[in-house]
Amino acid sequence: MYGIINLFKEKGITSFKQINMLKKIFPDVKIGHTGTLDPIADGVLIVCIGKATRLADYIQAQKKIYKAEMILGLSTDSYDITGKVLNCVASDNVANHEIEIAINSFIGKQSQRPPIFSAKKVNGMKLYEYAIKEKPVEIRESYIEIIHINSIQIDNTSYNGIPMKRLSFEVECSKGTYIRSLCHDIGEQLQKGGTMSALTRMQVGNFKVADSYTINEIIKSKSEGIIENIFIPIENAINLPFIRLNSQDKRKYINGVKFEIRIVAGDYIIEDMDDKIIGIGSVDENCLLKGKVMLNEDY
Repeated sequence: MYGIINLFKEKGITSFKQINMLKKIFPDVKIGHTGTLDPIADGVLIVCIGKATRLADYIQAQKKIYKAEMILGLSTDSYDITGKVLNCVASDNVANHEIEIAINSFIGKQSQRPPIFSAKKVNGMKLYEYAIKEKPVEIRESYIEIIHINSIQIDNTSYNGIPMKRLSFEVECSKGTYIRSLCHDIGEQLQKGGTMSALTRMQVGNFKVADSYTINEIIKSKSEGIIENIFIPIENAINLPFIRLNSQDKRKYINGVKFEIRIVAGDYIIEDMDDKIIGIGSVDENCLLKGKVMLNEDY
């Protein structure tokens, strides 16, 4: 058994615990996910079952859309509302148009510093492990892209009686983008500080939150014997063109033999003459096709 599931990760629980719940549903199958969500966040968490774990890198590389909320004027060590409060100042005096200008200034390609409380690894250790142990670590910036920021809303709120502004917006971004860092950086640019107060991952590639399944829905599907209905076809999961191979070329592909094919260089979903997907291959500049991922259950 292998496939891809669009799991709705619930708020207040770690991605790791949600995956462990799935492992109880699929006890004898390898399971992997394509990017964690913080406990404070909910939304799309793409899970790969069995041989589909070989596709994780392709899915993880796809663009993501988030709906974020932040408090302007509040600063924490984790860059979100669950962290230790470092500073809080009034922000109700910041004009809305200044806020919108600051938010939109982050659209484009840029370097971003990950939060210290994150799962990003440095020298084999996760950053949050350095933070917990209070060990010094050099945090290198990552190269990311904010593609769009839409649906900006600005409301009045307060924290411990201090008047502040709550900002919400929708972000389309590249792999590796930390929305907590974006909220922090927006606050710093406005010289007030900022922290993320809520986050929903709305979409990963073609996977939308409206089409996701909760753990309970997955359990119900399995008990009813219709678990295959929630598996997403590979062609819907990965945005790649197709190459169809005849039986002779299929055999070469399965045996790991490079062979010439007149087509533009790049990655392709490989299928046979029966429309069965057998893997993902890459065509180089010399028009040679090489298999990268094998998915055919028979080989």
